[in-house]
Amino acid sequence: MKRFRCVVSIVLWVAAAVFLSIASWANDSPPVFNNWLCYYGDVFGPEIYTRFDLVALDSRNHPPLPETADHPPILGYLSVGEADIGGPYWEKVRQADFLVKENKDWNSWIVDIRDHHWQRLLLEDAIPEIFEKGFDGLFLDTFDSSLHLLDLPDGERYRGVEKALLAIVIAIKSTYPEKWIAVNRGLPVLPEIAPWIDFVVYEDLYSLYNHQTQSYEKVSDASREELMPYIEKGLAANPSLRLLSIDYAAADQLELALEAIRFARKKGFIPYVSTVELDQIFLYTLNR
Repeated sequence: MKRFRCVVSIVLWVAAAVFLSIASWANDSPPVFNNWLCYYGDVFGPEIYTRFDLVALDSRNHPPLPETADHPPILGYLSVGEADIGGPYWEKVRQADFLVKENKDWNSWIVDIRDHHWQRLLLEDAIPEIFEKGFDGLFLDTFDSSLHLLDLPDGERYRGVEKALLAIVIAIKSTYPEKWIAVNRGLPVLPEIAPWIDFVVYEDLYSLYNHQTQSYEKVSDASREELMPYIEKGLAANPSLRLLSIDYAAADQLELALEAIRFARKKGFIPYVSTVELDQIFLYTLNR
């Protein structure tokens, strides 16, 4: 098992990471991604999901991975800023001091990612386990949950979560320079983490699922315009960064799904549209 240094010393790996990242592309042409898939079900196998150029799967409950080397990059899901209640590591962390706030929408707890115990669990246990299963990279999620702590009434207590997110990303890329890394949202830290990742995912670019009303609706222009400058700064920091989007629409809301796809492509994103459970595969972006 790979061992990791504490976050305070991770910055020492930066120079090596830069060299390895550049060297990894030296002899290969970057692949082309025209579409992608995010699927957290386990029903549809590689004969279906490998029709896409990039695939993100649940790293725990997933269909069989391809048995041959000739397949698109497959990313395994990892929640960085939350601990799932009943998840594989829940018994290890359920009494931990770094559990901050319950997220009832997703049956999980937001964690203080600055805590070295949580970092070691991610870096020494969770990530190696994902790669041992055969995944080609990571789909890192819940960065927004960590950043949300700064907006709490006592948010001053959590100063430094941005640096912790950056340090975790650098640690992963430094240790696994050949692996793909996608980050879902976390847009306020995108300008800092962009040089160390391959994809950023803008979830809810055009449409979202409203947990309060239990319905799918369009995103307001104002909320999108507030976040788009981070995308521009991320591209300035890493011109090779690929932009992915994921929007949500009910299975019978075809027009909403197609609107989201058209909008994303116009803005330079590679789109995918699904229901909020992400337990189905929709072929909208393959057929149009």
